[in-house]
Amino acid sequence: MEVQVFGVRKSADTRAALRFFAERRIKVHFVDLNERAPALGELRRFADKFGLQALLDRDSRRFAELNSAGRSPHSSD
Repeated sequence: MEVQVFGVRKSADTRAALRFFAERRIKVHFVDLNERAPALGELRRFADKFGLQALLDRDSRRFAELNSAGRSPHSSD
């Protein structure tokens, strides 16, 4: 079995997920989102499976910055 984990290394949740799989000797393919953004097809697959709202971090600083500037969080920069 092999799993794919998308995240950033500084995230405690990402580190916990990687540790969880390592403890169970499950092979992990880690994608650091600071190094490589997900492809459009990957985002669509996630949105189809989990819903668009699951892709948004409404508590993030960037989300707050976009909202305070009166911009939609899904508009391009």
